[in-house]
Formats: sequence, C-alpha cells, structure tokens
Amino acid sequence: MFNKTHLVDKTVLLILAGRVINSLGGFVTIYFVLHYLNDKLQGHYYTFLNLIGFSVFFEFGLSTLIIQLISHHVRDTYFQKQRLVGPESSLNQFLTLVKNILVHAFFLAIFMALSLGVLGGILLEKSATLYLPWLLLVLVYCLSFFINTAINIIEGTGKINDVAIARMLSTLVSIPTLWLCLSSHLGVYALVIQAIANVITLSAWLLSQYGLFIRQALNQHISIKDFFSYLKSVFPLQKRLSVSFLSIYMGAQVYVPLMFALGQVELAGKLGVTLQAFNAINGFAITWINSKLALFGASISKGERLKVYAQFKSLFGTSLLVLILLLLILWTLFFALNQTNSPYLSRFLSAKYILLFSITAIGIHVYTSINTYLLSFKLDPLFKLNLLRIIFLFTSICVIYVLKEVSYIFGIYLINTVLIGMLGAIYVLHQFHTKILGKNEQ
Repeated sequence: MFNKTHLVDKTVLLILAGRVINSLGGFVTIYFVLHYLNDKLQGHYYTFLNLIGFSVFFEFGLSTLIIQLISHHVRDTYFQKQRLVGPESSLNQFLTLVKNILVHAFFLAIFMALSLGVLGGILLEKSATLYLPWLLLVLVYCLSFFINTAINIIEGTGKINDVAIARMLSTLVSIPTLWLCLSSHLGVYALVIQAIANVITLSAWLLSQYGLFIRQALNQHISIKDFFSYLKSVFPLQKRLSVSFLSIYMGAQVYVPLMFALGQVELAGKLGVTLQAFNAINGFAITWINSKLALFGASISKGERLKVYAQFKSLFGTSLLVLILLLLILWTLFFALNQTNSPYLSRFLSAKYILLFSITAIGIHVYTSINTYLLSFKLDPLFKLNLLRIIFLFTSICVIYVLKEVSYIFGIYLINTVLIGMLGAIYVLHQFHTKILGKNEQ
C-alpha cells in the first residue's frame, strides 16, 4: 500500500503551491473585477471567460489522453541533457507517438479556432464591438492549447515537478498582468493580454528546459499511415473523453453565456463571479487527486490496481476535508461582507444561491475525483452517465431558452451536479470495481 506520507509529497506540495497562488489570485481578481468593471462589463468579462471554456469539447479530451498515453509508453526512455535517450526501438516508438500527438494537436487547434470563432459570432451578434477581442482571445488560446500539449507530454514522462514549477511561474506572470490590465480599464481585452502573457511565459520555459526534446520529436519522421493508425487507436477513448468534458462544461459553464444570450448581462456577471469563487475552492481541493493522474496511469500499467485504489481513497478523503474547510472560510467571508454592508456583496448572487453552490461544490468534487481516477485506467465507464447528463442539460437549456426563464437554471444545476453527477458517479465506481477489480479487491 502507499504510505500516507505520500498524501502531501513533493509533487503535491509543488502543485498545491501553484493552486494556492492560483486560488488566491482568483479571489484578488474578483476584487479587481468588482472594483474596475461596472455590472455590464462584469457580464461581458464572465461571458468571455465561460465561453472560452467550451474549447474542452473541441480538443476532444486530448489533454487528459496525452498523460495516459505517455505514462503508459515511457518505460525504457529517460531524459539526458534535454534530450530523450534509451534503446533505439523504444526511443523511435516513443518519439513517433510524441510527433503524432503534436500533429494531432496542431489540427485540433485550427479546428478549435474556427469553431470558437463561429460560436462567438453567433452569441455576440448583437454586440459587434465584442467580436474583435473575442477573436483575438480565441487565436491566443488556441496557440496556448498547442503549447500546453507539449507541456502535458513532458508531464506524462514523469516530470511532474518541473511542469508544476512552470505552471506556477506562468501564474505568477499572467495573473498580475490581468490585474494591471483591469486596473487600466481595458475590459475584456485584459483577458487577451493575460493569455498572451501566459503563452510567452510557458513558451520561454518549454524552449529553455526541453527545447532539444521538442526539436527531437519534431524531427522524427512519421508517415500518413502512421498518423492515421495513431488516430484510429486513440479515437474510441477520445470520443468518450469529449462526451465527458462536454458534460462537465455544460454542467458548470454554459449558464453564463446562456444568460448573456437571453439579455441578462448583469445576472450573467453575478453568476460568473460567484462561480469563480467556488471554482477557485474546488480547483484547489481537487489537487490531491489530479496531481496523481500520471502516477496512477504508470502504476496501473504495471498491474498495481489495488495499490492505486488504496491511494485514491486516502487522497479523496483528504481532498474532501479540504473542500469543506474552504467552504466554511468562504461563508465566513460572505458573512463579513454582509456585516460591513460592503457594496461588493450585491455583485454576487444572493445567500440562498450561495448555499446551493456550496452543496453543488461537494457534488462536483465527488464526480470529478471519481472521473479522474477511472480515466487513469484508460477507460471511461462514466460515458453513459455523461451522455445522460448532456441529454438532460441540452433539453433543459432548450426549455430555458424558449421560456426565457433563467430562474430554472439553478434547479437544473443542482439536479445535474448532485442527483445525476455525484450519485451516478458513485454507482458507476461501485459497478466498475465489482467488474474490474473484483469483489474481494475492493
């Protein structure tokens, strides 16, 4: 069994440090948004922020798939002075995989740019002045996706600590850049400039630390037959991952753009800033789980399924306690704002909705933890559940749009995250272990 000292090892500590910076930065960003943007601009800001999240569908789960693929194929190779070395056959096989992934990401980035550009054009049709910053954000974000693909490849090789440092550095550069832009009254262009700062920082790190490896991979010859063979091998899981990520997006981020489309710009801003606060908390708490995805995959490839399950249970218990503690702290902050009659409190949703989001935060955490754990097996047993969530959400969104009744959003959000998402994931996890691990191994 894994020793419990691994619950907060160097890897987790590094990623936690990055998440602390990111979460605290998120709360400071909320202050800058509330202080420097009016209600309408706040709505525009969070519409952009949530709409760009739709990119998770157009990347077809490649980010998660990369870590699984690389961690399962990296066995006999290792880094030496920025270059990958190892037995010739293993090295060629691995570099061919990396080159295929990079080519795949390049075409997906182009598809993503075209799709998000059209999607933004439809949603922002009545707000023509917002379309230029949207296009700029899409272009920079798609470039960022390609760069992050290379970084995810490096993470999959086991260089988790290096990648954690790089992402922490990126956060330390991009978040203050966002604050500076918001305080300069640049509005939604602040998101564009932040994305540019992120791309520059990560590119500089990638080229300085692993530039020779990237060049080594790009110089690897692959045939069209090799590439299509690779696509054929990854498409089944990628298709399932797309459904998984689309269900997550529709369950969490689609509501802000929906409110914007219905003309509720200020309410979209209130929902956006409230969701950002809860996302910052959940993003920090889930670190105990998602920081281990590559290690889970490597252990499973060695047949150590019981070992991984034991660690998952310990990590999940810790992360859930952290989430509950952070929720209590958040409620204390909201109470303090209320007691001091802060004008900023009116820019959030009311107390009853904050209570609802506290309940759904636990549901989201349980679902995300189970989803991450199960994906490390290179399987997607939550596929049918995610498909059910998409059908439910798509139907609900259509009803809301036709009836123009945005208040239904909150009940739908609760049903999707807790009754369908959390309880469904728990049931699937139990069935998965009964079938895959066996009753005696649970």
